[in-house]
Amino acid sequence: MLACKRYLIDSSDFLNIANHPIAGSRLHEIIHPENNFVYVTSQTKYEIENLGHNFDEILLTAKRNLNANIRYVTISQVDRENAKILKNDLKKLHRGDDVIFAYCVTNRCIMITSDNGLIECCKQIGCQYICVQKIMDKVVDKVRHFKSRKKKSSYYDLVPKKALWDYWGRMA
Repeated sequence: MLACKRYLIDSSDFLNIANHPIAGSRLHEIIHPENNFVYVTSQTKYEIENLGHNFDEILLTAKRNLNANIRYVTISQVDRENAKILKNDLKKLHRGDDVIFAYCVTNRCIMITSDNGLIECCKQIGCQYICVQKIMDKVVDKVRHFKSRKKKSSYYDLVPKKALWDYWGRMA
């Protein structure tokens, strides 16, 4: 039996995956989309188009950066009703995210988000999530750590070269 996981991408992280290829490649390593399903909702499309972006272009770019087939799903009336119920119990859930979160919970998806409010809601409900921001922070930390591993600097590395030449020139 094939055990597949379903992942749902939040609107802001969907844009981040489209705009930052490194985010897509790092996320690809974690979720293995060739063996699992990745979704975005009609609410995500609505939010992206309200920001003035072309959803189809963002979808194609995100598919390329994540190297995955991202499926577009329409939010049903059941999801909207579930969103109202969840919103009553979860105070951090705000408009727009409530419908996306309801779809995630109803269909037992793993939420891909960096939204602190959604992460807290996932923790309260017991829904699994992946925080893209934490993944990217680790990448940035590795780059910073690599750059800081240079040889220890000496006094001569800290003093401008011109000042050294001026000093040694006066000694002669």
